[in-house]
Amino acid sequence: MKDKKPLLIGAALLALLAVFAWPHLRWLQFRLDANAAIGDKGLGRFPTGEQLIAFPETLRGLAKAKGFDDLEVTPALEERGVGPTAFWYYRTQLRAGSQALVLERRIETRVDRGLLEQLAEAGVKIEREKAD
Repeated sequence: MKDKKPLLIGAALLALLAVFAWPHLRWLQFRLDANAAIGDKGLGRFPTGEQLIAFPETLRGLAKAKGFDDLEVTPALEERGVGPTAFWYYRTQLRAGSQALVLERRIETRVDRGLLEQLAEAGVKIEREKAD
C-alpha cells in the first residue's frame, strides 16, 4: 500500500487539474473556431451586409456548441483613417462569464450610406474616426 500512495496522490491531483482546466480548454476551442469563422474561409474580405448582420448569430451557434450559452456579442463597424486612406474594420467583442475575446477583420466591401443604415438598424455600432 505504501508503494501506491504517491501514485494515488498524483492521480487525484491530475483529476483535479483536469476539472479546473476543462472550461479553459473549451474556450480555447471556441476561440479557434471563431477565428476561423472571421477568416478568409468564413466571413472573408468582401462580406455583404446580410453576412455582417448574421455573423453574431454564427458566433452564438459556435459558442453554444462548446457549451457557452450566455455569450454576449457586441458587433461594431469602425472607420480608421481619413480621406482616401480610410479603411473599415468589423469588430466583434465577445464575453461569456469571465472569458472575453475581441475579433477584428478589415473588410474591403464598399461601405455606403445604405449599408451603414442597414447595419445600424440591426444593432451594429458604427464608429467613425474624426479628422483633427
